[in-house]
Amino acid sequence: MSLEDVRRTLEHALPAMRNPIIMGMGNDANADDGVGPFIISKLARKMQFFKTLDTGPMPENFPTKIASMKPSHVIILDAAMIDGPPGTIGLVDIEKIDEFIFTTHHIPLGRTVKRLKGLWPCEIIIIGIKPETLDIGEPMSPQVVRSAEALMKLLLEMDGKTQK
Repeated sequence: MSLEDVRRTLEHALPAMRNPIIMGMGNDANADDGVGPFIISKLARKMQFFKTLDTGPMPENFPTKIASMKPSHVIILDAAMIDGPPGTIGLVDIEKIDEFIFTTHHIPLGRTVKRLKGLWPCEIIIIGIKPETLDIGEPMSPQVVRSAEALMKLLLEMDGKTQK
């Protein structure tokens, strides 16, 4: 998996998207685990088509809010134990979500996604960035910051494609 795989997936899904949400999750006190909220904080005021939502370390508290927004797609951003060196960006298979998204969250993400899909029928795309460190109180690693910036650039590009 790579950023190009993410690009192809988003480009394929883009024509069918209505009210899409980009959801960043993770704990920014735990170094690279905060990559999801980091990306959302940078994109929140720049997005026109995509709505952004920072769920922090407790995404299980947001399915009802997300369902009320009636998105066709929810794109989840989080640190994930995917193959490759730290900073690797990839898609996470929804069927294997709890194998790759580690539990700094209170309830496994798989259960949260299942609850969301039970409340509102939406497509879920999960984009993970492999962390280098999850140490409490440490800043994000340079590799993860660079990958987050590359992913932000891609998401802004996708947002711009909807403006044409």
